[in-house]
Amino acid sequence: MNIESETPKSQVRTQAENLPQQYTEFSELKQNLQILLDSFNRVTAISDAVEQEYEINKEARLLDIPLESYRRMLENYRKPKKVPSKFDPVIKPVSLADKKVEDFIAWFQSISIFKLTTVFSQITLLIAMISFFIDAPRRQQQAIDAARIVVEKEPIFKELTWLVLGFTGAISRELIF
Repeated sequence: MNIESETPKSQVRTQAENLPQQYTEFSELKQNLQILLDSFNRVTAISDAVEQEYEINKEARLLDIPLESYRRMLENYRKPKKVPSKFDPVIKPVSLADKKVEDFIAWFQSISIFKLTTVFSQITLLIAMISFFIDAPRRQQQAIDAARIVVEKEPIFKELTWLVLGFTGAISRELIF
């Protein structure tokens, strides 16, 4: 039982027949990449920020690329190229921590002074509330200790204490008998 393909044999192209077409597509791609790299080199050679911005807009229009896409590709082009190292497994945890610190610093730079003071004041209030509730039993015990010291030092309070204790003792004796 033979299963025939639905496409006629004249339309089926072998991989060898597709090779010239792939080669021309590859050469066009390589040529377009070189044009783009030349454009990036022209833009990065300009030191003045205003002129560089004008050149970015001009190059994006010239290459018929959306401006934001051109900017993203230019930023990736400007990033330093990383060369693989044999120490990468050792450095990886350090680089992850470094990335987190870098992200925190970027976030810290992006917020305004007003937002920063608001965040710090909220954190300070939260810490003060927590310490107030944690410290409450100690403050209560200090008040009780201070009252005991006052009662023990004053002779009038000593007599009143004995009187109160004697009076309650008499009442308790009457209740018992």
